[in-house]
Amino acid sequence: MPGLRHHADDGLISDYYRLQNRKMHAMKESRTNKKGFGKSGRKWAGSVDKFARTIKAKTIIDYGAGKCTLGERLRSKGYKVTDYDPALKHIDSLPTKPADLVTCTDVLEHIEPDRLDAVLDTINRLMLKGGFFVICTKPADKRLPNGSGTHKIVKSKKWWIDKLSRYWLLTIHRGRGLSREIVLTAIPTEYPIRTNGVKNAA
Repeated sequence: MPGLRHHADDGLISDYYRLQNRKMHAMKESRTNKKGFGKSGRKWAGSVDKFARTIKAKTIIDYGAGKCTLGERLRSKGYKVTDYDPALKHIDSLPTKPADLVTCTDVLEHIEPDRLDAVLDTINRLMLKGGFFVICTKPADKRLPNGSGTHKIVKSKKWWIDKLSRYWLLTIHRGRGLSREIVLTAIPTEYPIRTNGVKNAA
């Protein structure tokens, strides 16, 4: 597609969808986009910090960083954070080195369905000690410039747990207690502090 250069992450997002998301990120806040787009990560900084300390993480990749609000909060806490988002030119270089922790908040539901496995494979490759995921299970209020909803994968909590548990050992967290949202922490199967199976956090 004209105007888009080749990327190392071309298997993770289509050129058309990359362009749609870039346009969405560039939109100013409006009545239909009241909170902007890609700003929600910061509200998870405290939860990520707690989990990062549990697994002794020092380096973090924020996958789907958006406006980098989560990364900003985590840097202020002393973590070395790499922001990555294929829709934003200044952070669209896929990291080549893994990090202790990969965060992915309000991102996976936005992935094109035929690219989800490739995205999860990539996150797994980039993750050394753990992952922190927040996933919305309901249709989106926001719309892309082409009129389609921004949530491309609308599935149940059980579906997401089954999907991610193929890659990692999961713990389900209460999070904000919202019915539309699931919060998970993940431990690679080879990491020594793992527990078996899927469990609910106390």
